[in-house]
Amino acid sequence: MDLERGLGPGFRQDLQALVDESLPDLTRCGLRPADLRSLRLVVTPASVVEARVLGLPPLEQLRACPFIPDLLAVAGSKGWLAADERPGALRVRRADATPLGDEAFEFDAPAGRGLYLRATAGPPDRRVTLTLEDSDEPGVLFRIEGPRDVVEGAGSWCEGALRRQDSLGFRYIQECREASPTTLEILPSPQESVDLAALGAVLRDEFFETFEVHGDSMLPTLRDGDVVFVDKLARGEVPARGAVVLFEGEGGKKLIKRVIALPGEALELSPEGLHIDGRALPPSATGETEAASSCGVRLLAQPLDASRFEFIADSRAGSVSARVPDGHVFVLGDNRPVSKDSRTIGPVDVRSLAGVARFIAWSAPAGRVDWERSTAALDAASPPPDAGAR
Repeated sequence: MDLERGLGPGFRQDLQALVDESLPDLTRCGLRPADLRSLRLVVTPASVVEARVLGLPPLEQLRACPFIPDLLAVAGSKGWLAADERPGALRVRRADATPLGDEAFEFDAPAGRGLYLRATAGPPDRRVTLTLEDSDEPGVLFRIEGPRDVVEGAGSWCEGALRRQDSLGFRYIQECREASPTTLEILPSPQESVDLAALGAVLRDEFFETFEVHGDSMLPTLRDGDVVFVDKLARGEVPARGAVVLFEGEGGKKLIKRVIALPGEALELSPEGLHIDGRALPPSATGETEAASSCGVRLLAQPLDASRFEFIADSRAGSVSARVPDGHVFVLGDNRPVSKDSRTIGPVDVRSLAGVARFIAWSAPAGRVDWERSTAALDAASPPPDAGAR
């Protein structure tokens, strides 16, 4: 983000006024937001993260500022290292990572753009780039570039968000436009002032949320540390069979499972297979079944209408028969031996569904980002990459 052009000077002066009013001691020790010139953040596919900040006083001087020593101590305990690169330049990086070369920071905003934030994620064949920048029109522009199915999905969500916001009596999105089959541009509505906390609450309650997966009940589809994008626009509607849904379980704990049977259907589940309304849906082997078997895991593929997903079977489980009540769905975890689902908690009320998980936003098992899983769609017909049992 380059603060020397466009929105930069005004942004810096507003930030300085806020600091002067609320934290005057910071200004007295030489930490002046109005002196900031740029922030460069680089994230590599190997999960190496570094930042360079221009316009800060030397680190020794910063240590005299309130809160800064404590902040640096916490960062150090988490494995981060801050050091002066040269006068007016601070470099922040992981202490256990090899420093990036200067060329990693040699990128710039297009001419005339004061605000330019750009992030790229996903494997090479499904790379998605997100850009936030000044717009030639009033306000800012959010651009999504990536595979056709990702852009189509984002476009469908954006159109749904336009309809939902109108029904709620406000308008934060002005337009969704498909610049090309692989590029979507979202133009926010100009706002004289925005209550960011209120906006965040509305987005989280009405439009989408991100949910971090804890545990192994959805292996091989979802792993511990996966963070999924949950679409809330169709909340209250019966989801498609095979959809991965988020809902509130006992004690308010959020659970994420897969929809197997719909309202009014009769389900029979046994070690031999699945029947819905008397229709047999037998599982089949996958390319990883033999390898998984050598590890004591029974990995199979389940056809479900037009979709297909992989699951870990439980050969020790008994048979289950159920008639799904109206307004409910029958859900299962993909890791049947360990999942707590409709076999024990019963069918789930559609009204309790928070939304449908559409894709893996990012994955950070053990604190390390796995970029290969980022942007993976949760369409049941397209399991995430490297989704074999582990």
